Amino acid sequence: MRAKNKETEHVDPHFGIDLRSSIPYNLSFSTCAEIRCESGANTIMSYAIIKTGGKQFAVESGQKLRVPTLNAEAGNQVDIDTLLADGKAGVGTLKATVVGHGKGDKIIVFKKKRRKQYKRKQGHRQGFTEITID
Repeated sequence: MRAKNKETEHVDPHFGIDLRSSIPYNLSFSTCAEIRCESGANTIMSYAIIKTGGKQFAVESGQKLRVPTLNAEAGNQVDIDTLLADGKAGVGTLKATVVGHGKGDKIIVFKKKRRKQYKRKQGHRQGFTEITID
């Protein structure tokens, strides 16, 4: 068995990437908002996890994103439920401004049964609302 030296101890053998920088961020992003740095200081992440339209999004202040359609006109402010904000779990609200509405790219739904002369083609464009987090 080979002895590991300090340089190769944290390197993935398959991809050759340094795991020290990627693991703490990914684990903290999915489980908690507080990271324990190598220097020993705690750092609080500046993001929130919101839930709208049955989906969850990780957002930061000033970020623009597309969410499932909301019933609000462009320029109005909406309150969105948060699951995690400022390192604290629990339900709260977050303010966002509606930028506009639109439809996504067309998705083709094609159904076929072989040897039965059965073919159905149908297109679908999902609606979205573009918001900016305040």
